[in-house]
Amino acid sequence: MDQNKKKHEWFVDLAPVSRSKDGCIYQSALNFGIKDRDIYNIALTGPYGSGKSSVIKGYKENCPDDVKLLEISLASFENEQPSGAEIELSILQQMIYSAPSDALPYSRFKRIKTPKKPIINATAMTLWIIGALILFQYSKQIFSIPLWSGAFYALFFFVTAFIFSSWWLIKHFYLSAFGATFKKISLKNIEVEKDVDSASILNKHVDEILYFFEQTEYNLVIFEDLDRFDSPDIFIKLRELNTLINKCHSVGNGRHVQFLYALKDSTFNERQRTKFFDFIIPVVPVIGTANSLDVITQRCKSLPELKRPLNQDFLRDVSDFLNDARLIHNIFNEFVIYVQEINDKNIDPTFLLALMIYKNVFGKDFEALHDSEGVFYDLVNYKKALLECRKSDFKAELSKLKKLIEDVDNERARSESELVNSYVGELIKHSPNPVLGVKVNDHFYPFSRMNTFKDIEPLLGQRNIGFAQTSNHGTFSSGKSFAEIEKKIDPNLSLNERVKLVGKKSYKAKATINSEIADIKERIQELEQLKLADFLRESPKSMDQFTSKLKVFFHSYQDQGKDISDVAPIRLFRFLILSGYLNEDYALYIAIFRERDGWSANDRLFNTIMKSRDAAKPDLVIDHPKEVCVRLKNSDFSSNYVLNVYLFDYLLNSSESEKDGQYLALNYVKNSFNSNETQDFFSLYFSKGKRLKELCNALLETWTEYFDAVINGSNTDQHIAIILDCADMYLIEHHEGVDELRRYLGENLAAIYANSSVSAPGTYSYDVLNIIGIKVSDLTSISENPSLLSFIHAHLLFKINMSNIHVVLGLSAKNTSEMYSHTYYLLTECDENVTSYVNDNLAEYLERVMLCNEQNREEPDWVVSMIIQDQSLSPDLKRRVISHQNHIFRSLDKVREELWQHLLQENKVAPTWSTIFQCFMSQQVDNALVVAFINEDKASQALRNDKFRVEGSDEQISNFKRFIYNLDEVPDNIYERLNLGLNKTLRGFPIVSNSKKLLLVVRGLLSFNQEIYEQTEDNPELRVALIKQHYSKFQKEIDIYAGAIQHDVALELFQDQELPEGFKIELSGILNVEILGTSAELSNLVSPYYLKVDDSRLSMEVIQRLMVVVKDQDVGIGLFKKFLENWAEDEAKELLIRVVKRWSKKTVMKAIELFPSAISTLGNYGKQPSIPYTEVNNRLVEALQEADCVGKVKIQGSEIRVYTKKIRPV
Repeated sequence: MDQNKKKHEWFVDLAPVSRSKDGCIYQSALNFGIKDRDIYNIALTGPYGSGKSSVIKGYKENCPDDVKLLEISLASFENEQPSGAEIELSILQQMIYSAPSDALPYSRFKRIKTPKKPIINATAMTLWIIGALILFQYSKQIFSIPLWSGAFYALFFFVTAFIFSSWWLIKHFYLSAFGATFKKISLKNIEVEKDVDSASILNKHVDEILYFFEQTEYNLVIFEDLDRFDSPDIFIKLRELNTLINKCHSVGNGRHVQFLYALKDSTFNERQRTKFFDFIIPVVPVIGTANSLDVITQRCKSLPELKRPLNQDFLRDVSDFLNDARLIHNIFNEFVIYVQEINDKNIDPTFLLALMIYKNVFGKDFEALHDSEGVFYDLVNYKKALLECRKSDFKAELSKLKKLIEDVDNERARSESELVNSYVGELIKHSPNPVLGVKVNDHFYPFSRMNTFKDIEPLLGQRNIGFAQTSNHGTFSSGKSFAEIEKKIDPNLSLNERVKLVGKKSYKAKATINSEIADIKERIQELEQLKLADFLRESPKSMDQFTSKLKVFFHSYQDQGKDISDVAPIRLFRFLILSGYLNEDYALYIAIFRERDGWSANDRLFNTIMKSRDAAKPDLVIDHPKEVCVRLKNSDFSSNYVLNVYLFDYLLNSSESEKDGQYLALNYVKNSFNSNETQDFFSLYFSKGKRLKELCNALLETWTEYFDAVINGSNTDQHIAIILDCADMYLIEHHEGVDELRRYLGENLAAIYANSSVSAPGTYSYDVLNIIGIKVSDLTSISENPSLLSFIHAHLLFKINMSNIHVVLGLSAKNTSEMYSHTYYLLTECDENVTSYVNDNLAEYLERVMLCNEQNREEPDWVVSMIIQDQSLSPDLKRRVISHQNHIFRSLDKVREELWQHLLQENKVAPTWSTIFQCFMSQQVDNALVVAFINEDKASQALRNDKFRVEGSDEQISNFKRFIYNLDEVPDNIYERLNLGLNKTLRGFPIVSNSKKLLLVVRGLLSFNQEIYEQTEDNPELRVALIKQHYSKFQKEIDIYAGAIQHDVALELFQDQELPEGFKIELSGILNVEILGTSAELSNLVSPYYLKVDDSRLSMEVIQRLMVVVKDQDVGIGLFKKFLENWAEDEAKELLIRVVKRWSKKTVMKAIELFPSAISTLGNYGKQPSIPYTEVNNRLVEALQEADCVGKVKIQGSEIRVYTKKIRPV
């Protein structure tokens, strides 16, 4: 019961829905119009489907008791427009037949009536006939019966009954025959025909209508659907009829009969409508395109459970074309029935719903589908023409590109310049004299500059080419046009065309053309996949052509002269087609399937899934693959629907007739290999397929990128395992992609042979591995497969890397505890076969084993020497080995010169003078690196202790030493060690810093000579050091350097406590006032030594300078004494005047006492000596008096009397 109730909810009736809510405005409006005695004709207006019938139904349910309704509906479903007479007749018929026949006994419209009490009536008729026969038979005897006798009374009763029954029969005969008319009476060959009355039916039978209203109580007649016929005349006649009825006295005084018309707004124009109707009630549509989606959504909720949901986008879009609730409900009613009857879970309900919409809106065209006719059917068939047209366009374009490739290949010129030169050469042939160019429009174009098309382009189109020697020379005609030159070289192509061909000779240009060709071929294949909508969207004119055929279903629009493109159903048809919901697979949705021989439900299921482009599982059962293949188009073989296990089994085992299908299927597999669908198919086929060998071999034979695709796929390991186990060994070995397979197997062998999720290949596959020569990257990954590991080891099918070498050493029975530090050495001891393999691939071993192992740095000397002497190894690799190993080379004797620089760089060679000298002399060693090497503390220390012994010419050795001497960029301590190591005394300063020069001087590595001495002129510190280091030689040759002593140098020398006194005395003797300068310090240092200088070397100026600044007054007295002994007394007096104030009184008086003249008497204390008066004596006495060394002084004539102090100064 519940199930039936649930099914009832799937459907909705199409009857009008009552709009009779309390307070409904329509009910109020109708009540007003009907109660108003002045209103006779009422219009209920609104568009089609707006709910006019619902308003009427609502009023019927709630109308007052005194309102008697009569409904007349004139809906017509004929294609032809009915005539006015037919409309009137229909109105009259519905009016008359709405009342029972007994209510209209005198109506001329006779109807079939069911006899009442037929047995009684038949019995009575029989008795009447019998009675009539009796009366007729015994008429004479009747009149002979005596009055008032019993027989008379019996006869009286009989006759009375007979007369009553005869009256009854005559009455019914009269009523039956009343108003009967006869159009034609035919009695054999005699025919009587009455003229047909062509007058208005309503006018003709107005008495019948009046009689109807006389006999009935109807006072409200409702007319529906009169507007469908676009016949305004009928409304005029009905209005006249209403007026006649209400004015007819026989209808009844006070009777108010009203006509209510349900029609659309456009039936009358504005003025006609208000004039014709007494009251107009507009009906606001309940449903329109704005809210039809709500009705559709509500119906979707009550639908039975679908295998997949309806497309919501489609529902939203199609709702814009549906505005009739009854139409929507009926579409869903039929949709439910079709879904339940077809009962195919693989059909798309959205496409079925679209078909139901098409069926309801274009019913005739839908019916024609079953007979392979109609607009839609023609449109589906037109797809073939569109397909061929598109193919033709693509093929034409393909032919052009192929022709272009052919022309490019046939073009002989290899470059633009070569092509242009050929035309220039041909042009020159037509010159009778040697020329250098041509003139065009007074412009000279030399042949030497014609190398490109742009250079020769001005000549194009020239009818008579003129030659010229230079731009200043005149021209002479060649008699040839450039077009003739072009024709002679190539009759078919112009120069411009050939230049374009040459431009396409490049690899990139050809690749572009080939890419375009491949793209067009792919698009041609894709055409088969396109649906009808895809073609029509690109060809709207084709769609317009077919939609115009739908005019036959819309006569009303055509008659009114409206543009067919404005008709909503036409736009709906276009939408359903162009959106793809109505397509060529309609046959799947309009009939119920029945199994037959050679075509099972499984086969149809696959076919329907494919036709509807639904998702298909690759293991979907196909019982008759041959029949399925017959139904498949080429485009289907090139789609994902060909990825079916059973279909592939058939194709791989099929005869020559299916080779095309097999080719297309395999081609699709190639093109879609990386898609999820194809990968899922292979996974399933590997477990369920029966033709694994055939599949692998077919792909190997036809697909050069097979291995690349497999390796980049999602199921690589299982796929390769199947290939190794099933495919032909020869095909694998000679496949173009075998290198990729070899690489992948080398890196992922364990994933194929030691993976629990992959069915490992058998031992047969080992031979495949050996034939293709794989190299396993990681032997540890297959260590759990002893047989495979043993095979790989024995056949050396592994890569040389650290991990694998350690695995190989681990297989040895010998002690391999030092395998990490002495790997190569132990390898030679443990496995001769692998050692030979390593020696053959020594570079690879070094790269992947030795250099990758941080511990492998202790290989024996002979191993390192063997490696760097191997001629097959690159210098770079040898350098890396040198850097990696801890081995230090004692010399460069057995090392190639190209490695010397690296040895220095890595400090992998012992620092000796021989090594440094060899590197210095090498053209392959950067001297900056030599400097960096010897700049190390250890290296410089070793060179300091190494005896300098090198082999080379004197010039080479000299250059090398000069290089060392001039190493200013190294620190001073390094520089010092290097020069000490050379143990050579320089005869001149090198070009180094002062600090380094000073080191050379201090270390005694620089000889002393005048040249070196002069080089120190600007460097007092260096000169001091040089003099100190060679003071004895300087002392011997002191006169040479007398004028080259600077003040600072002299100061430093006199301050040095280590220099001997004799040197300083000699040095003092060569000093002069300029050297002493204003410095009191130097003068004080020099003064003691100057006392001991030989008188012959004394200088008056020097003594004067020394006495002025000397602090030691005893030294000053000594200097003064030297001065008196060697220069005039007056000079001595002048000198004493200068120092009187500086010296003490005691010292001054001592100096006075040293004078040999009378001046010495001034030293007698307590006396009054006199001295001759001279200018100098006078100034001296004044100086003494001022210094308080003497007392009163008087000038007495030619003498000066001086009063000395009485007491000697302390």
